[in-house]
Amino acid sequence: MKPKLKEFYVERQHFRGYGVAYSVGEVKIWRKIANALANERVLAACDDESKWAALYEVLNASSERIEARCEFAKDCAACQFQCMDPRAQREFKAQQWKYLIKRVAGIELELSAALAPKRLWHFRQRAELKLFSNNLGIRAAACANIDFVPLRNCPVQNLELSRLITAIEARVKGIKNLENIKFCCEANSFASRLTLFYPNESKDALKAACSELCTIPKLNILSQALPTRGSHLYGELELENGEEAFTFAEVRNERLVSLHNAWTSTAPENAVRVAQILEQYLDKFPQQASLLEIGCGCGTHFRALKAHCKDYTGIDLSWSAIRSAQQNQRKFAWQGEFYTANAEKYLQKQFLKQKRYNVIVLHSARLPYSHKVIEYAQKLAAKILIIVAPTAFALAKSTATITAFGYECLQSDLVEIAPWSYHQMGVALFLRKL
Repeated sequence: MKPKLKEFYVERQHFRGYGVAYSVGEVKIWRKIANALANERVLAACDDESKWAALYEVLNASSERIEARCEFAKDCAACQFQCMDPRAQREFKAQQWKYLIKRVAGIELELSAALAPKRLWHFRQRAELKLFSNNLGIRAAACANIDFVPLRNCPVQNLELSRLITAIEARVKGIKNLENIKFCCEANSFASRLTLFYPNESKDALKAACSELCTIPKLNILSQALPTRGSHLYGELELENGEEAFTFAEVRNERLVSLHNAWTSTAPENAVRVAQILEQYLDKFPQQASLLEIGCGCGTHFRALKAHCKDYTGIDLSWSAIRSAQQNQRKFAWQGEFYTANAEKYLQKQFLKQKRYNVIVLHSARLPYSHKVIEYAQKLAAKILIIVAPTAFALAKSTATITAFGYECLQSDLVEIAPWSYHQMGVALFLRKL
């Protein structure tokens, strides 16, 4: 059946990549259109109920439009900018970050477009997937004509990850009741790991799957029960096969490992680029500084930060991450301390002990740190605060809070962590006013 087509004019592009368009005609109707760029005229299929319209044909293309490399570009919810020139999308994302920070924090940061990444394709080493009809993939975009997008041949993930996904699909084919299990796949030239998160009702299916998956050579397999309804407590992590450690990145010629399901970056280049930015900030550090890194993870940025510091302390809420950092510390003879701790409680405890830190680095989650964390950082006499934020909202809210406590932003940078998507990372250095 031929879809109902309407002509639309794309008025602007949304922060998340889709076009915001209105129909051409006497009665304007507004729709969101994925893969449509600003100032384009397009034909799109739509109905009266959905807020989305599916792109059918580009009538008047933007000068920034390029041919998408992936066959599922129109349907995938992960890559929102595959039809946009890489340089243009980095500039667009920088403008969006500046706008959001000014709107939330009332401050106009000097943000330039992120540097071009070394690789535009085959960079991703980590993916969280579900099983759809014996295919590992992700749920398709809201406007797509298909339910899911298979990822065995995704052009943004590395070849090792593609091979791992193909091998997993072949092993679990025909096993029932795997639909509710989340497959967290990680693979690179060093190692491969699969973490299976399962509801209790899928435990028998998990055992059947693990017996088949154990035949994949050199694969570390972990499993963990998902929280029951009304609870936030995960079950105990179990090692099903292989070794506990996974080599996830090479930074400064050190092959860093993560234990259990400690979080690893989507691409190793992200960690390297953030480390390079942190090194640019070192000349602002006081001599013989005492430094605290909150959210230190596996110790990814230890070398970059320790270069100009007398004392280094890293804390993280994740026990697995701190165990990983301590293993890396023993392996590479790092001179520092790593603790599992909540940021607010740790800072309060150090304040009561009259401990002082000259520099505090805060790795934010998707949501910013609380006012209390920044307040205690100020009480600990921190001269410099550095925020590493994975979203524009987190950086904007953090900037608003930090400046309210008497700090001013000296430098800010963007890191392109996932080309073709709206995701970027922001790094900003704040100096305490005298």
